[in-house]
Amino acid sequence: MLFSPTRFGTLHLRNRIARSATWEGMGTDEGLVTDALLALIGDLAKGGCGLIISSHVYVEREGQASPRQVGGYDESCKPGLARQAAAAHEHGAPIVLQISHGGLLSNAGITGKKPIGPSAVEGGAAMTREDMARVAKTYAAAAAMGREAGYDGVQIHAAHGYLLSQFLCPHCNQRNDEYGGSLENRARYPLEVYRAVRGAVGSAYPVLMKINCTDFMPDGLAPDEAVEVCAMMENAGLDAVEISGGTHFGSRNAFPAGKIPFSATEGYYREEARLYKSKVALPLLLVGGFRSLAGANGILKDGLADAVAFSRPLIREPDFPARWMAGASDTTACISCNLCHQKGRDGRGIRCAVEEKGT
Repeated sequence: MLFSPTRFGTLHLRNRIARSATWEGMGTDEGLVTDALLALIGDLAKGGCGLIISSHVYVEREGQASPRQVGGYDESCKPGLARQAAAAHEHGAPIVLQISHGGLLSNAGITGKKPIGPSAVEGGAAMTREDMARVAKTYAAAAAMGREAGYDGVQIHAAHGYLLSQFLCPHCNQRNDEYGGSLENRARYPLEVYRAVRGAVGSAYPVLMKINCTDFMPDGLAPDEAVEVCAMMENAGLDAVEISGGTHFGSRNAFPAGKIPFSATEGYYREEARLYKSKVALPLLLVGGFRSLAGANGILKDGLADAVAFSRPLIREPDFPARWMAGASDTTACISCNLCHQKGRDGRGIRCAVEEKGT
C-alpha cells in the first residue's frame, strides 16, 4: 500500500512516502538556493520519495527564523527556487514549496528587527492590521512565485509555533479583537492567509497546510480544536493536511536539543489522526516517528492516513524508500539522536552526525 500512487487534489504522488519539510541550513545569507541544497533534493528524488516538501521558505525578510534559511521574499529568489524544483523533477519526484513566517520566532539577530506576532508575548510585538495585511500579501506572492518556478503545489506552514500556529495558540494569541479569543477568531487570520494564497495560485493548483494537532501546552491548541480548524480549511477549499505537533514555547519542544524522548512508538499522532479522520474528509499526510515499513504500512491499512511523512530518517538515508521498494523490509538506521539539527548550525547544513562520525 505504501508504494501505491495517490493524489492530493490535482497533485499526483508516485507513492505514499513523503519527505516532511526540514530546515536544511543550506541557503546563502541572502536566502538563495545553493548547489549543496540542489544535491540534497536530487538525492531525495533519486532515493524514491513520492513527494518532497521543501524546507520552510520565509515570505518576507522580517520573517526569517533560522540561519541560512531559504527565502521566497522577492524575485531574486526565483531562479534558485526553480533550480530546486527542477532537481526534484529530473528524477520524477513532485515537490511542494512550504511557505512560512517566523512571527514571534523570527530571528532578530538576523533580521535586525523586533519579532512580531499575534500579541506582545515571548519578547515580540503585536501585529497591527497593516502588518497582517502586508504579511498575507507576502504569503500570496511567495506562493505565486513557487507556481511560476515550477513547484507542483504549495504548503502553508501553520505548525510548530511559527506565525500562523501562533494565531491558533492561546498562549501566543491574547488579542481581544476579532482575531483572538474563540477558536473561530483565532483561525480567522490563517484562513485569510489561505484565501490570499488561493487567490494568487488559482482554484486548481494544489494548496496544502501543515498544522499542529496539539501544541503540548496547557494554554495551547488542543486536538479537538485542531480538527475544527482543519474542517474550516476543508470548507474553504484546501486540498490536503499534514499534522504534526509541538512548538518552541512549551515543555515538549517541536525540535528538542537532545535525543528525542518520545520515539519508542511509531506514529506519535495516531489518536489525533483517528479523530481527524472521523471529522474531516481531506487527505491526511501523517508525520511522527515512523522508522519501519511495517509501521508506515500499518497506519495506511488502519485508514489513519493517506500518506506517511518522514523527516530525520531521510537525513541519514535519503535512499531508503527505493530500498524498500526493491524488497527490503528493514527499519531505517536513524536512532533519533537529533544531532542532525545541531550539525546544521555550523554552516555546512543539516546532516547525520552518526554517519559523519563513521567516515
